[in-house]
Amino acid sequence: MSAGSGSGHSHFVEEGSVYKTQQLAYLGFETGWRTGELETALRILREEESFWKDREDQDAKDALQRTYGKQALILQDWGRLEEALALHKKEEALCLELANKASLGYCYWNWGLLAREQKDRDTEREKLQSALQIFTELNMPRERDAVQDELEKTSKPTRSTQAKPKKPKTKQKTPHSE
Repeated sequence: MSAGSGSGHSHFVEEGSVYKTQQLAYLGFETGWRTGELETALRILREEESFWKDREDQDAKDALQRTYGKQALILQDWGRLEEALALHKKEEALCLELANKASLGYCYWNWGLLAREQKDRDTEREKLQSALQIFTELNMPRERDAVQDELEKTSKPTRSTQAKPKKPKTKQKTPHSE
């Protein structure tokens, strides 16, 4: 791409490659996420969202659902739980519309962990159960087992119900979508 020719997204679309656009956004997000540069990762995701949001085709909707899910993870990490929840709801709607069960499973898994942070045990169990059902149906054993482990935590007493002093919070690893 030559200097001053615009965003990477528009360059790749001009070349006719939706796949390259998706890869560029994915690699930018993953690099930011893994290095702790969440502001950069969120900026990349928001640019990707703005690129796809005015399109109605299946590729655009699929890209949007992934973008919403990843933005929600960052916002959750920052404690902006209501904003994260709103994005998971958008992600869910697109996954259902596209009949994208695997992504829906990841959406529910992440939503269940968000509900745990919000102390909403009913939603936590409901979303994790839904994720477990999807991953079982799709024969995704790694995801199924990880969600099962999270479900087992829902039946254990939480810190808020125990009389023990609180320990410092450590960052929980959060699953990504595909």
